[in-house]
Amino acid sequence: MGLAMDLTAVCDIRVASRSARFSMPEVKIGLPVIGEASLFERYIGLTRAKEMLLTGRWYSAEQMADWGYLNQLTDIGEAEKTAQPYVDEFRRLPARTLAAQKRIFEAWLQLPQREASRVSILEYAVTTAHPETRRWVEQYKTTRSNGSKA
Repeated sequence: MGLAMDLTAVCDIRVASRSARFSMPEVKIGLPVIGEASLFERYIGLTRAKEMLLTGRWYSAEQMADWGYLNQLTDIGEAEKTAQPYVDEFRRLPARTLAAQKRIFEAWLQLPQREASRVSILEYAVTTAHPETRRWVEQYKTTRSNGSKA
């Protein structure tokens, strides 16, 4: 059994070749699915996640994209090229803020609403108090005042 689906489940952005196929076939050999299986309900919905995990069926990349599991489809051998703009964009953004945003996502997924709200407010406060954030805000204001789209 491979771990490709488990690996993709923890990715922030998912790009796949149109020829890719997806499955969680463990049930077909008598193994329950563990690991990141709990995330599939969030990504493709409970009904589809149950279908996938209980049947072990294979699904096309197009089907997984239609279900919202994939961000983008690409031709064979072009996945890295297709994903590169995402990488480039993330590199241009403040790492501290991206990390805070990911923690906020996780809080909203895992915690009760009131606690997740507190985590969000704390992350916002810590991030906005950092000098790096102030530099990014000033840079954004300068860019916007010059008529550029940021």
